Amino acid sequence: MAQRAEPRDSVRSVAHHPHPPASRGAARQEAAPEELPVHDQTSASTASAVGTARAQRLTSCHSVQSHVDFQLFEPQADREVQTGTVAGAKATCLCCNMVLPSDRVRAQLYEQRGGADVLFDESGSRIGGARLLAVVTLIPGEPGRRYRLPMQRDYEVFGEALRALEEAAVEERPDGLSPVPDEPILQAKVARNSPFRFHLYGCGSFGQVSNARQKLLLSTITKHVRNQGNGNSPIRGCLSILVDRLANASTSLCRWHTTRENPEGMFSRQAISMVWDFAEGCPFAESTGGFDGALEWILLVIERLTLANLPVGQIQQVDAIDSPLADSSANVWFTDPPYYDAVSYADLSDFFFAWLKRTHHNRLLLQDPYDANNPLTPKEREIIQDDAKQINGRPKDRTFFEEMMARAFAEGRRVL
Repeated sequence: MAQRAEPRDSVRSVAHHPHPPASRGAARQEAAPEELPVHDQTSASTASAVGTARAQRLTSCHSVQSHVDFQLFEPQADREVQTGTVAGAKATCLCCNMVLPSDRVRAQLYEQRGGADVLFDESGSRIGGARLLAVVTLIPGEPGRRYRLPMQRDYEVFGEALRALEEAAVEERPDGLSPVPDEPILQAKVARNSPFRFHLYGCGSFGQVSNARQKLLLSTITKHVRNQGNGNSPIRGCLSILVDRLANASTSLCRWHTTRENPEGMFSRQAISMVWDFAEGCPFAESTGGFDGALEWILLVIERLTLANLPVGQIQQVDAIDSPLADSSANVWFTDPPYYDAVSYADLSDFFFAWLKRTHHNRLLLQDPYDANNPLTPKEREIIQDDAKQINGRPKDRTFFEEMMARAFAEGRRVL
C-alpha cells in the first residue's frame, strides 16, 4: 500500500512539516513470498484471514526536519486505530494537524501529476511522491496475509521501472503511438454527475493514473500482444481483452478491500475518482488482478460460447437515429441507453480504449467514423445529458437528451 495507505492498501499521504507537498500512499502485493505495496495515507485496520486484526499507526517527529514514522500493530479495540487524514479532499497535516483546503491539496498533487509515482534524488533516495505504507505478504500453502513495513529495496524497483520506461519511450513504433497512453483527457468542466474527478489532481492522460511499475507492465504486455498472429488475429483480439483486464487492476485508483484483503479494480463503480490510498497487486501472483486470473476469465467465456454453438452475428457502429437497416427488417430492437447524466459511458470507456488501440495493427477498426481527429471513443453523436459537451454549438442538456432519445426510438420503430 502507498501513501496517497496502510497495511490494507496504498495511499497518497499528506505529511511533512512545514506543510510538505501532499503525497499518496500505496500497498503492493508481490510473489513468493507474494507481497503487495500499500501506498500512503494514515492509519487503518484490516481483518486477517487467520482472525487477527492488524492496523497501522503513525508517530510524528517535530525536529528541524519533521518526519512521520509508521508502525504495524495488532489493536485490541477500535479506538486504538487512528482516524484518517483526508476527507472531502481536505487533508490534515500529520505533524501539526493543520487542515489543508481542497484547492491546496489539488494544487500540490497537480504538480506531481496525481502523485502516483515516487520521486527520487540523484542518489536514488525517495524525496517525495507516493509513499509505501506496507507490503502485504502471501506465503504459499499458509493461510492469511502478513504485513511488513517497506524497505529501501521496495523503492528501488520503482526507480528501475522509471528508467525502463524512459528507454522504451524512445523506441519508434510503426503506428506512431506512445507505449503508454498519452491521449489528453478533455474535460472542459466537471459536470454535476461527472464520473471524472482525478484529472483535477494533475492526471492529464489515462496513462498517468498508473505508477511507473504499472505502466511498464501494461506497455510490455501490450507490445507482446500486438505481435501475436497476423492481420486481425483472433488470438490478438482475445489477448487485447486481457490487457484491459490488467489495466483495470493496475492503476493508482485501485482500493484495498479490507475484509477480503485484496486490491479492488479501479472500476468497482462506474466512475474514475481520486482515492487517497491505493493497492498495487502482483500481476504474476495467484491473486486478484493478476495475469492468470484475467486469462482464466477470458478462456471461460470462450469455452461457454463454444458450447452454446450460437450463430455468428454482425456488429456495426452506427448512429442510433440513422440506422442502415431497411423498414420492417428486424424482429427485435433492444437498447440499454444512458440515463440522462447518470453514467458517461463513452468517457469511461476511453480508459480501456486507449490501451486497446495499442494492441492492434489496423487502427481503422478503432477509428471514430464521425470525427477522424478524435483519438478516443466517438462522442459527437452520443445521446447523453452532459452540459460540458456541445454538438453544432448546442449543449447536450436535458432537452437535447430527450429529443434525441425520441428520434432514436422512432428509428427503432421504423426497422421493426
